[in-house]
Amino acid sequence: HGAVSSSFMAGPLVTVSPSVSDVELGLSVSLVSNNAEIILSMLDATVTEQVETSKEVQAFATATSVADLSETGLCRLSRVANNLLADATPATAESISGAVSTVLADIVKIPSVGVNRLVSVVLSVATSYSAAELDEVILRTQQLNSLAMKLGNAILAAVSVHGSQNLSYVDATGRGLQIYVAKKRVRDLPYDGLSVGGLQMPDYTFQSRPLLYYLLEVGPACPTVEVQLTTWLKSNPYFWASNVSNESSYVASLVTSDATVVVLEVRHCLTQEILNLTDRQLTLSLPLPDMPTEPPPSGYLYEATCAVFDPDKLQWTRQGLRSQQLQETVECTVANGNGAAIPFTVFYMPMPAPEEAEPVNVGIMVVAIIVFFLCLGAVAYSNSKKGGDKVAPEDDSTAAPEKAEESAVAVQEVPEASPVVPDPVAPAELAEASVPVEPQASVPRSGPGNEAIETHFQDWEKEVSPKSTTTPAAGPEPPEVASSPARQSVEVRVDTNDSAPSNLPRHPEDLPGQPDVPER
Repeated sequence: HGAVSSSFMAGPLVTVSPSVSDVELGLSVSLVSNNAEIILSMLDATVTEQVETSKEVQAFATATSVADLSETGLCRLSRVANNLLADATPATAESISGAVSTVLADIVKIPSVGVNRLVSVVLSVATSYSAAELDEVILRTQQLNSLAMKLGNAILAAVSVHGSQNLSYVDATGRGLQIYVAKKRVRDLPYDGLSVGGLQMPDYTFQSRPLLYYLLEVGPACPTVEVQLTTWLKSNPYFWASNVSNESSYVASLVTSDATVVVLEVRHCLTQEILNLTDRQLTLSLPLPDMPTEPPPSGYLYEATCAVFDPDKLQWTRQGLRSQQLQETVECTVANGNGAAIPFTVFYMPMPAPEEAEPVNVGIMVVAIIVFFLCLGAVAYSNSKKGGDKVAPEDDSTAAPEKAEESAVAVQEVPEASPVVPDPVAPAELAEASVPVEPQASVPRSGPGNEAIETHFQDWEKEVSPKSTTTPAAGPEPPEVASSPARQSVEVRVDTNDSAPSNLPRHPEDLPGQPDVPER
């Protein structure tokens, strides 16, 4: 009896990769099905195969025309679109952009929460357009702005009045796209304004009468406006501005390709037409960008400032702009807008550094204070010396003639005393009265004017002394009269001014009450 046995050994799984012809055949079959899910699945399979690009773009356009607008369907659509745009030429990117625009137009009619999946697709289109030649780059930028506007319209379809929505996508390198939309009543804008994150349109921006009336006149049947702020994070769509013209401005050379650009658009709520903001004053607050890695030139400092893109000159410009740097933002006010969409940006411009004041030398400052107080003390000492000199008796010889006359007048102006009836004078008293009295001058004993006076009195004493010592034959010696408190004293002031004539008598005989003395 024979036995039959079998054995099994596991081996490596061998798969046969389909040929390019098989993939292209399968893609053609999927197009016949007219099923978006089948077509997108076949496009996922062509990623690793060298399939003709035109056939892939045709298949993608067919899928978008019958796309599932659910979040799942839009998620698969965006994944396939990003794969096709990875190494796409600008022409291929234009075809894919047109297909995506079809989906966005459908979303405006049938709002979908999956619209946020398409933000990354728009950024991928911008990356592909950046490789365009200079002669077509302006056209590609216009197409990119149109695609971003259609994305904003699709987002606004799900936004109610007084509502807003903010969608964004940022890749690993920091490049990204942010779409912010808001729907407001025109009459509420002067009170509420618009704000989201670092982007702001203050309420006073809409308090300008020309702008307010303009918004009301363009849509009387629809008194609301739709505002879109498209922020290109580190992906400047106008990177070519510094090369497109032979008259490239200095500002354009400072706005680099990795600058962040914000495009402002205001649309009518029914027609979706972008309103022309020419000659309209607008204010927008933008976040501060990163500081440049390259240091500024010697003697300069970086200063954050604003610029707007001029669609007529195809250049960045600061003309008609006012910039105000705040703590974390820069407020940009444009006096006259130009065109429907106004791109803003913030960049760093080298500005001359302010001159620094030289540091104060502490040693010099201390010495200056000491010198100041020494001078103050010297002035005080000088004033005290002058005060002491004023207290000391002045030299009458140096006094002015006017002061001498004032002194004499002061002595003569004695207040009149009450009249006193004199007592009868005795003969003895008359004899006593005839004795000359030496005048007591209250003058100093020194000085050039006093020497003449002293000489005069010495001569007078010589002449009077014999008469004061008369013999008894001349008459009895007058009795000594005791001093009495009622006796009046006469003070004689002598003017020592040599220039003024003396009031004293030249001879003692001229004194009143003196007896007649015969001449010798």
